[in-house]
Amino acid sequence: MLENPMARLILMAVCTLIIPLMSCGGSESSDATVRRAIEESHHTYTEAMKRGDATALASHFTQDAILLPENSDMQRGRDAIQKWFASWVPTTTVQAFDITTMEVTVVGSTAYEVGTYRMTLSPQGFPPISNQGKYLMVWKRATDGHWHILRDMFNTNARPSTQR
Repeated sequence: MLENPMARLILMAVCTLIIPLMSCGGSESSDATVRRAIEESHHTYTEAMKRGDATALASHFTQDAILLPENSDMQRGRDAIQKWFASWVPTTTVQAFDITTMEVTVVGSTAYEVGTYRMTLSPQGFPPISNQGKYLMVWKRATDGHWHILRDMFNTNARPSTQR
């Protein structure tokens, strides 16, 4: 083996740097692959939102997901998230909804996504409202390989209203 202490130190440093890098290459869950899966999920999510389908919307979340909606209470679990969507989709028509993924970082079976959204919706009895904002989602890969939302937080870019 290596007798020289300096040679051993250099070898350990090289191994410490190279071995983790070797495990990153060629992974089936590369950032680009996961990003494509997330973007495909966004497509079905936005279509469900336009249909007002609370069940389909909730199916994108894990059983233990947490939704942190703007101006609303935290929703814990898929059932609570479905009830939250069901409480407002019957009275609000979503005319347009676009989600743009800005960044996806994958760490094992978890993916962190940052992005923006644009939405036009019509609450019953009111004129259409256009809104744009940003979001942070944490995704979890299920045992079947599909990605589901574990955490979702979003908020508008609009300034708070000064009207009371």
